Amino acid sequence: MAVDCRYINLKYFPKLFDKDLNTSLYKVYEQYNIKIAHTRQFLELSFLDEENAKLLNCNIGDPVVYIEGVLSLEDFTPIEYEENFWNARIFKFQIEANL
Repeated sequence: MAVDCRYINLKYFPKLFDKDLNTSLYKVYEQYNIKIAHTRQFLELSFLDEENAKLLNCNIGDPVVYIEGVLSLEDFTPIEYEENFWNARIFKFQIEANL
């Protein structure tokens, strides 16, 4: 369905790999009293390369939604960088905002 890669700033998460990482990363962050205050994500249409096509059991060149983003603290210190490939044949995104 998706390939989700996260790069976490370990400076803020000592002994992270001793935690149960089979849960939401937000729940793990709460254990360190870390609150994500800002996110910035970019979405674009892309096409699968060989490595990600194998991971998604798709064909090279199949369409994906590529998501790149940074999650930050209140002072905009980056905590997490993400790169995701979502199978464009399966997912539909909805964006809603209260203004």
